[in-house]
Amino acid sequence: MRDFWDAVTALATVATAVAAWLGVSTWRQQMRGQAKFDIARRLLASANDLADKFHGARNHFIATNEEPVEAATWVPQYRASLEGQTKLFTGVFTKRWTPVAGAGAHMLSLLPEAKIFLPADVAARAQSLLDCASRLLMHMNDYIRLVGEDYQHMPAGVQQQHDEEFKAARWGVFAGSIAPVQGDHADALQKDFRDLHSQLTDLLMPFVNLQKG
Repeated sequence: MRDFWDAVTALATVATAVAAWLGVSTWRQQMRGQAKFDIARRLLASANDLADKFHGARNHFIATNEEPVEAATWVPQYRASLEGQTKLFTGVFTKRWTPVAGAGAHMLSLLPEAKIFLPADVAARAQSLLDCASRLLMHMNDYIRLVGEDYQHMPAGVQQQHDEEFKAARWGVFAGSIAPVQGDHADALQKDFRDLHSQLTDLLMPFVNLQKG
């Protein structure tokens, strides 16, 4: 009889250990699932914020409050000069790029956590989206350089054109890089960014939807 109760006690101990192990395993799965949901949700929100800032920075129209403060005192001749145009677009592009850079930096800070809890292609696609957004800064820098080079080679009479005409001509050259192309067909930068953003969203949604199930 004693051997019987010893066996029962042993089985009870084993059962308790198994139950504890299963409980810990379930808890770990739940915690890992919560971690996946949390990082996926934050990364998706960050990608959407980057998209908003990116598209906002590519606006065709330059608002008065985007110009440097001192621009209000510039005479037309100075505004159209090499120095004036360089200062103008440096100020405008700095104001436009700053929010994009902030959103990108926040998204970049999430990638180490994403690499731990999410499939590798999620972080890779997010990095590709960041790289695509950085092309806008390159185009902005090129635009400022091109304004100066073009102005230096303009005939004296052309240099006296009204600044709005001058800016309109330069926007035409850089349509599809800084400013989006108007019409049904997206420009290359816009198309690349939207495609990458859509692909990243598709990768993240199954993890964001975990809590709904």
